[in-house]
Amino acid sequence: TIYELISKSKFTTKFAKLVDDHPSVVDLLNSTSANYTLFVPVDKAFEDIPDDHKKPSKEFIENALLYHIAKGEYPARKILHSYTLPTAYDEELLGGEPQRLRSSVGLGGVKLNFYSKVIAADIAAKNGIIHAVNHILVPPPYVGRIITLFPDRFSTLLLAYEKTEFVKFIHGVNLKGSTVFVPTNEAFNWLGPKANAFLFNTDKGRKYLKAILKYNIVPNATLYTDAFYDERDTKQQTEPAEELKSEHYDLPTLLGDAHISVDIARIFGFASIKVNGYSRVVVPNGVAKNGVIQVVNRVPLPPHKGHRHHHSDNVGGIEVKDLMSRLADYV
Repeated sequence: TIYELISKSKFTTKFAKLVDDHPSVVDLLNSTSANYTLFVPVDKAFEDIPDDHKKPSKEFIENALLYHIAKGEYPARKILHSYTLPTAYDEELLGGEPQRLRSSVGLGGVKLNFYSKVIAADIAAKNGIIHAVNHILVPPPYVGRIITLFPDRFSTLLLAYEKTEFVKFIHGVNLKGSTVFVPTNEAFNWLGPKANAFLFNTDKGRKYLKAILKYNIVPNATLYTDAFYDERDTKQQTEPAEELKSEHYDLPTLLGDAHISVDIARIFGFASIKVNGYSRVVVPNGVAKNGVIQVVNRVPLPPHKGHRHHHSDNVGGIEVKDLMSRLADYV
């Protein structure tokens, strides 16, 4: 079994020792009633932890161990065509759904959650597969915390949160998962200097800025490229993601009755995501404790009343009058 293999290996002694302290995890990795994929950190991965580090709680360690276990069999060839993988760690803030690992393939090979690299693949076990990784996988933090870690990409958005006291607002919203469309600094630049001066430097504009921030969050529905956790009262019926060439989602936002539309197109195992027909997701599936981050290259705005989409990709930005008319009903 997976458990027996990691217990005998001289490369995974530290992870195996932690597993031994958690009988339920031992049972899972020994169980033959279902197949699993373990991403096991090699002993060298534990060298990053400082000696004087305060020991985390038993519950935290157990959750972290479960986060290394994907539900189902994921040989390397299947990971190449996966965007996210469901783990054995069920996240309460996603409505009790499995927290996911983000997988990506680049010149350096397969990486999980941007930082942990697969260094040995496809070790077969009776109840699944083992891949060795070079960094410990930690369950992800909150959406807001992740955004603050990248000020070089998201400083304009962070300023928008500050100017509108958005953090105070969002803390009062009860969410079971969320999809957060996160505009880069360049996405705000695209609005143009007039619109930005209005939004950031006038009292009136800040109300519109707050409306945009609300519009960029889908509550209680967590949409990954290859999975959809729908915790809303009125669920949207969709087929399993793998089967389809493309999907269309029409999702409610935190901005009144304004909906945001998402199209996922698939071709030869690759997928691209567009929001409202013009904003491209440039970094998909940033997994977070309370949802998923989809980084976009244009600020998503509600379409004009009576128009489903706004296809404008013009460089000159948006007129303040146009911006105000799109958001008039919500401010």
